[in-house]
Amino acid sequence: MNVNQIVNLIIRMIMRRGINAGINKGMGMARGGNKSRNQPKASRAQMSPEEEAEFLEFKRQKKLARKQAEKQKRKNDPIDRM
Repeated sequence: MNVNQIVNLIIRMIMRRGINAGINKGMGMARGGNKSRNQPKASRAQMSPEEEAEFLEFKRQKKLARKQAEKQKRKNDPIDRM
C-alpha cells in the first residue's frame, strides 16, 4: 500500500464519519429539533376531577372536529383516489 492509498483511505473514513454525523443531526432536527428524547413532558397543574373530565371532553371534541374536517376535505378533493 503506497502513501496515496493510505491518505485516500483516511480521507474517506473522515468524510464518511462527517457526512453520517450531518445526516444524523439533520434527522434529529426533523424529528423534533434539539429536544432530548428522555426529557419528561411538562406537567400540567393539578385539576379537580370535574376540570379533568371537562378537559378530556374538550380534547375528544377537538380530535373529532379535526377528523371531520379532514374527511370533508378529502370528499371535496377533485383528485380521483383509488
